[in-house]
Amino acid sequence: MVDEVEGVLIQEMVTGGHEVLVGMTEDPLFGPLIVFGMGGVLVELVGDVSFRITPVTDLEAAAMVGEIKSAQLLEGYRSYPAGDVKAVEEIILRVSALAEAIPEIREMDLNPVMVFAPGQGAKAVDARMRITPTAEGWSPELVDVPGRVGSPKTGSSG
Repeated sequence: MVDEVEGVLIQEMVTGGHEVLVGMTEDPLFGPLIVFGMGGVLVELVGDVSFRITPVTDLEAAAMVGEIKSAQLLEGYRSYPAGDVKAVEEIILRVSALAEAIPEIREMDLNPVMVFAPGQGAKAVDARMRITPTAEGWSPELVDVPGRVGSPKTGSSG
């Protein structure tokens, strides 16, 4: 029996799809690196991952997905159905933008991200972040963050 409850977390049960990993790590020389690979135990067992320095472009995100050895699984291979590769590329781009916009994030691990059939998207099932303070006086420039009020892409002002 529990004496005191502060809250309850109720989460959607996600089934099916491919497991992938999208993350970020801070390299002392290059800064934030975005990582992509097959998720779950496959990333630990096989180590089939791809890295890029931020910011990642749409072409680089597509290349990251296509260059891992197990990329064929997302395209549909034997008994494996195809996955929503465009949704995976979008997640890579968003993680890259987040790493650029919030430098306090030193590491991020979305594993697994469940990738559903083409057009059905993807959902992060588990996430972990390591956050540390930034240097004194640092101030982010958020003008280019997609979807931010006041950014050129939304056309509205602040």
